[in-house]
Amino acid sequence: MDASVKRGHDAAESGAKDRTILAVLGATPAFSEAIHVGRPNIGNRQRFLERIETMLDRRYLTNSGPFERELEQRLSGMLGVRYCVAMCNATVALEIAIRALNLSGEVIVPSFTFVATAHALQWQQITPVFCDIDPLTHNINPRKIEHLITPRTSGILAVHLWGRPCAIEELQAIADANGLALLFDAAHAFGCTYGTRKIGGFGRAEVLSFHATKFISAGEGGAVMTNDAALAERMQLMKNFGFAGYDNVISIGTNGKMNELSAAMGLTHLESLEEFARTNRTNFETYEHNLGGIRGLSLLRYDEENSPNYHYVVVEVDAREFGLTRDQLVRVSRQRRKSLKRDTAEMTVPDSSPATRPHPRVSVVTNTYNHEHYIAQAVESALMQKAQFDYEILIGEDCSSDSTRKIVCEYAARNPSRIRLLLHPSNVGGPASFKQLLAESRGEFVSILEGDDYWTCPDKLQKQVSFLDQHPECALCFHNALRIYEDGSRVPVVYTGAGQTRISALEDLWQHNFIATCTAMFRKDVLGDFPEWYYDLPLGDWALWILCAQYGKIGYIDEILGVHRIHSRGLWSGLDSIQKLEGLIAFYETMNANLDFRFNDIVEHWVSARRKQLAGECALVEAAQRTLPPASVVIVMSRAYDDPPPLKGHQVWAFPDPLGKQTQRHFASGSVGSAEAPWIGADATYDFRLFGGVARDKLLASVTVRQNATPLCSPVSDKEPRKSGAFIEASPNPVPPGTKYGKTTINWSTGDGSPGIIYVALEDQRVHYPANSSEAIEQLETLRAKGGEFLLVPRKLLAWLEEYVGLKEHLDGHYRLAQDDETCLTYDLREMPSGGRLGMAAR
Repeated sequence: MDASVKRGHDAAESGAKDRTILAVLGATPAFSEAIHVGRPNIGNRQRFLERIETMLDRRYLTNSGPFERELEQRLSGMLGVRYCVAMCNATVALEIAIRALNLSGEVIVPSFTFVATAHALQWQQITPVFCDIDPLTHNINPRKIEHLITPRTSGILAVHLWGRPCAIEELQAIADANGLALLFDAAHAFGCTYGTRKIGGFGRAEVLSFHATKFISAGEGGAVMTNDAALAERMQLMKNFGFAGYDNVISIGTNGKMNELSAAMGLTHLESLEEFARTNRTNFETYEHNLGGIRGLSLLRYDEENSPNYHYVVVEVDAREFGLTRDQLVRVSRQRRKSLKRDTAEMTVPDSSPATRPHPRVSVVTNTYNHEHYIAQAVESALMQKAQFDYEILIGEDCSSDSTRKIVCEYAARNPSRIRLLLHPSNVGGPASFKQLLAESRGEFVSILEGDDYWTCPDKLQKQVSFLDQHPECALCFHNALRIYEDGSRVPVVYTGAGQTRISALEDLWQHNFIATCTAMFRKDVLGDFPEWYYDLPLGDWALWILCAQYGKIGYIDEILGVHRIHSRGLWSGLDSIQKLEGLIAFYETMNANLDFRFNDIVEHWVSARRKQLAGECALVEAAQRTLPPASVVIVMSRAYDDPPPLKGHQVWAFPDPLGKQTQRHFASGSVGSAEAPWIGADATYDFRLFGGVARDKLLASVTVRQNATPLCSPVSDKEPRKSGAFIEASPNPVPPGTKYGKTTINWSTGDGSPGIIYVALEDQRVHYPANSSEAIEQLETLRAKGGEFLLVPRKLLAWLEEYVGLKEHLDGHYRLAQDDETCLTYDLREMPSGGRLGMAAR
């Protein structure tokens, strides 16, 4: 609303009154008994009893009965809205509307409202982002919204507080400009108008309340009003467990149905609507007359341009003028048996001070330094977690030289009850920062998420806590992760191999670090204080797992729930193969000494093996450097998991190119429908894309489906579906694994009845090496055509080369063998001679 809304502060124009005229402060009461402010309206008692008799005669008590359907029709006609979905109460109605609108991530809500508005979001693991209110109307302030919008924002949930409509046009413009769903909590606003149009038909939907204290009551009840046919259809399904027909379940759902007794009361109340409105207005004017002019008290007036229901009498208290605070006035009134109550100002943003909050079960600790390109994704993946317990996110920002600090500060400002920051005034280094994070953590369990990694499953924390609760013998547990190479030089590969056992021990961990940092969760109490030598180690995560494993077993969840990112700026991933081997040897020796050589037999074995690897790698590099001319482009035969040899001054390309494969095919057609996909494999992700029209020129919605053990890919942006009402969903998702394939059901609607077509894109996550010699030759020649000059085959991979018989013959028959020794074979690809094999260069 605009400035035409007048507050009652100007009531003193008629002359100030002494506050002692108030009965709550000792004066003679105007009423002989206390008036219960929230006392419900009853309506025509006889008509209500007649409806109850009819209901009993029908023996139809619930499940979309005749009274419920009649109430929906009456409400639609009365409010001028196409669809009404009656429900058991307004809170459930709000939750179902939120789910049907596919809201997620963050939703902007007013900071001044009843708790149910925020709770309806939090029940579905959506973060309510509180926005300041307009000081005149007390409704959400449109001018404060835009700076709160982030990539995670999916909607705006506004409240017509006390029946005073929001600035609807401004809110709709913001929602449209940003592709957000606009939903209204109209619990107070039944019978009110915005201009000449009745509340109920604005935004994507409006939620009404028929609680006993509301203007129109059903004893308990609610309804969602919408002009969106597809949305109404989804909500009708969801309120009845997802049933379409007698026994066909096609959607997720719950029990949100309104019973016939409530519907009967609602219908009876509608017939007394004008009487209730007249009584409310008389009551309001009586309060206005008697309280007007008392210094420090003012009534919040209604704007006559928007027809009100006069159901709420709101008194504002200026403590300095009145001499009592609001809370003191309420306490005095209760002592004198007068019925006043504090209104929704009692619901404030929770105190974000960590000392005021109960200890969380999990502390997510994130070290970050110069991660401006990655940190947002990491934080988002932590915020998306759905858990049956509280968790905190601690971020140690190590004085980055890029915009990392700015990004994490913005996230903390938007999520003060979830995120705590440790902002180092100078760069202290990763180990020292981690030490402080661990000291500040308050959780029973600690989960590590580095600033350049991220999680892909919203249930990751829940799965690990459940595992550790079920396995008290385990000191830590971990899951699998996808190893992604930022430069695209290699196909993503799984971090932990297929042979990993469900329960392992310390002895297994010495061989190699099979636990990605972003996958581990450990019991904080098993460690106590960290030894000082820990913070000087080059491989702190591996050392941490070893320290934990001294006090318990290691549990494994065989699912890919996160991504470990490999990039040149990573401390370990930025090292070459020789530097890594040197670091491994130093790590073994340092750990062995600091653990008092208790594991010397195991450690010495692996030190010897790593020294042998190091000697071989150094010999290969030295031999290749002698053979290769300066600044050569060298194709190195390697497997997907191998680091290339550090050939200084040369470009190094991997061969064969281990890429994943993607295929796309038609799945279904129609404006609305449901179809099974019984072929969801374990080694792929499936992106179902709903297009408008057969030309596939407009993407309406998409959903990514996976089996439990496969990585979750990011879905296509859902902005457009929020505007059009289109949706596509899969149930179940993730798909439980079968003997070979799992099954899911795809439900969709274009939202407006227009033609739609669904294509599914399948991305195979397995590593695909050339299937035969012909493919290998084709790939090699493609690399050669792009500028590859030499092919280097490490001696350890010679047997692999010989498996491609045709490739070996092709090389021997067409290219000069420039090097053949105990380290490698090197072929000169710069010229393809017209004749057979050339002689080998002198060695």
